[in-house]
Amino acid sequence: MLASYFKYISGIITKWDWGISTSKEPVWETFLLKIPYTLRINLLALVIYTTLGVLLGIIAAINKNKLIDNFISGIIMLFSSMHSLILIFLLMVVFGYSLGWLPTIYPADTAPINAIRLAYVIPIIALSLLPIAEITRMTRGELTEALDSQYMLLARIKGLKKRQLIVKHGLRNSMISIMPVIITTFVSVMMNSFFVERVYAIPGLANWFLKSLVVPHLDTYVLKIDPFVVVMICAFYSALSLVFSLIIDILTCIIDPRIRVGSKRLNI
Repeated sequence: MLASYFKYISGIITKWDWGISTSKEPVWETFLLKIPYTLRINLLALVIYTTLGVLLGIIAAINKNKLIDNFISGIIMLFSSMHSLILIFLLMVVFGYSLGWLPTIYPADTAPINAIRLAYVIPIIALSLLPIAEITRMTRGELTEALDSQYMLLARIKGLKKRQLIVKHGLRNSMISIMPVIITTFVSVMMNSFFVERVYAIPGLANWFLKSLVVPHLDTYVLKIDPFVVVMICAFYSALSLVFSLIIDILTCIIDPRIRVGSKRLNI
């Protein structure tokens, strides 16, 4: 067993050979076929919830304690209590089965391009609402604190316009705390997409991973682990977490000039 393990690991390192699944398919080639579906919905969701979250947070911070701020806070409380698994069922029932506006299941690749595009609406909404609430709350809190700080008061005295205060000073300083939240939220959304992909029958990593764990037998399912597929998917998500940790550190250095100044002093 130990010799087989080292042979498998050496095959990955030297030949990039991830083995053959129990369905007699090369694991790496199958992974390349599945990963575009998972990345597509998650990257589209990333763009949507980051843009809306930061925008709503800025609007709420500028209009602190006003009607629009209270309205956005109410939306945040509503979205914060909704998990993607609950949302995907709710959206499918309302917009799919009841109204008939959107597909109730992911169509085949041979379906018309418009049907495929519409099929992304429900899963992306299900993945985006909770991150929108988290990023909006973080942006509002950080930007409100920045706008009320002493250096912002000094900038106002110097005659800077409100737009300059928000964009060049307040928002940039706030992004030091917001950016890590956005990155870690993306990793969390990638995990939640397992539920969304399974429920909506998206042929991505989630269905492939589930099929590698259980197989249908009569009226039930039997546990039958495909080790090569499980290792491939777990390695991908582990590498993804490490890459995003590195991205957080790099972006923090870019956004916060104090880190660069501190590093130069240490080099001296």
